[in-house]
Amino acid sequence: MEKALTIFVVGISLFYFNINKYSSVKTGTTTLVSAQDTVKACISCHTDLMQYKYKHMPAEESCENCHLAKEENHLKEFFKGEVLLERVPALCYTCHDEKNNKKHVHVPVDDGDCLECHSVHSSDNNHLLKQNTISKLCAECHDIRKADIKSKHQPVISGDCIKCHNPHQSDYRNMLKSKSPDLCFSCHKKMKAEIDNPDVHVPFADDCNECHEPHYSKEKHLLTDKVPILCYNCHEEKSTKKNVHYPVEEGECFSCHEPHSAQNSALLTLPVGSTCYQCHDIKKSKVMHQPVKEGKCIDCHNPHQSDNKSFLRKKAGKLCYDCHAKEKKESSMKTIHPPFDDDCSNCHKPHNSDEPYLLNVKETELCFECHEKIEGKAHIHQPVKEKKCVECHSPHASNEENLLKDSQVKVCLSCHSKAIKTETKTIINIGQKLQNSTVKHGAIEMAGCTACHNAHASNYSSLLSKEFSAYEYTKAEAKSFELCFDCHDSQIIKKDAEPGSTNFRNGDNNLHYLHINGTKGRNCTMCHDVHASKNKHLIADKVLFGSWEMPLNYKSYSNGGSCATGCHGKKIYVK
Repeated sequence: MEKALTIFVVGISLFYFNINKYSSVKTGTTTLVSAQDTVKACISCHTDLMQYKYKHMPAEESCENCHLAKEENHLKEFFKGEVLLERVPALCYTCHDEKNNKKHVHVPVDDGDCLECHSVHSSDNNHLLKQNTISKLCAECHDIRKADIKSKHQPVISGDCIKCHNPHQSDYRNMLKSKSPDLCFSCHKKMKAEIDNPDVHVPFADDCNECHEPHYSKEKHLLTDKVPILCYNCHEEKSTKKNVHYPVEEGECFSCHEPHSAQNSALLTLPVGSTCYQCHDIKKSKVMHQPVKEGKCIDCHNPHQSDNKSFLRKKAGKLCYDCHAKEKKESSMKTIHPPFDDDCSNCHKPHNSDEPYLLNVKETELCFECHEKIEGKAHIHQPVKEKKCVECHSPHASNEENLLKDSQVKVCLSCHSKAIKTETKTIINIGQKLQNSTVKHGAIEMAGCTACHNAHASNYSSLLSKEFSAYEYTKAEAKSFELCFDCHDSQIIKKDAEPGSTNFRNGDNNLHYLHINGTKGRNCTMCHDVHASKNKHLIADKVLFGSWEMPLNYKSYSNGGSCATGCHGKKIYVK
């Protein structure tokens, strides 16, 4: 009977507790204590449960929020026992909405071990944590203490693990509060702005942990490895070529590139040209190579390494053909200028020059660095005197001999198709004469102008290649007509010349000897036009005698001919 009464009183007590936790009721001889008094009663024995700064609200309100009202083996009757209303963590989830509905769940949470990290009644630590700092609590399982490190992440230094990690559950790996790089941007505001740059490093846009350790590192900036080893994890630039650019060789990737993003392609800190010009001094000159002018250094150079000198993308010469199509076509011509075949830089500067066509030196001096100079000659061809070699020659290649721009005669006639006045005389229009004549000098037709003339310079008048008198009269000897006798038989000026040596005969009388003998022999040009004529045997219509254009009045017959010059009346000869 007494036991039944006790149970009844406890039941009534629980009823009133649920109505008003802070009231006390007297019933007969038994006093029903309030919830607050119940807590006080509990801690009268359990003095350590509620002594700390932060108190668990259910424990502070009523022990029976979590504990059964009566447990048979409790030391004192009418007090809450150790038995919980439900198992942990189900009991915790009656108040805390952490139902493990995320992709990743922290192991203690997943195992229902809430008390692994939290005190159930009170704690001197926020969130009722068992340790006085979050970092110490995390360190019980996670070892992030390293003595030989160069850099630590600031949240690690400050022990603020939950700055980045959710302690219970997360939809992101490693229990992160959000995905990388968004999580990093919550602190690194400047980096967030960089994500909008035109060129973004893929790891930076994808996951900062590709390059950075999240907690600590032996490398500065929390890098996962040394630069450039870190870069080579993705970029296969492991210095395998003959020539390696100094910054690459020294592993100074950041000398040229930004690690996260940039306004310029290839993550360059500056535009290509400006990046190169930080080390390479390319002075502004009158003539700038177009790629240099546009700052397109990498059109020609590999910025990292190359098997070619100066880090060229291709061998010298071949590289130039990528832009210079005309020169590429010239490279397959019959005659190639050796410097052109070897390396364009033999004559041209690759970047800048004060000379046209980026020449190394003045055009008037360049050719003579290799070709023999013509100083000391009595007569110098005007283009050579003015050092305008390219008026006649192609500097690169030609299908003609001697790198001529066209056939030899056409090159000469490009100037000699008009009368040319010199200091001493007027050179006739050779092109017009050749065009209007029916008979051309065989030497011109077979060998061109250089059969008789030196194209550059000579010690003989009219740039002749051998001795030939410039006067109307000269000593009658073979030497005086050395040039002509290269082809013609010198026997013709001998009195007893055999019939086969000359057709200019009157019977047995050698008429060449008649005209060319003694000390006052007549020059060939007194009768012949050396270039072309309308008459057979290149007999001229008129010849210059002093300042007089003397007519020859030559007529040709089947077995001879006649002439009536200013020197004599009409003369007829028969072979």
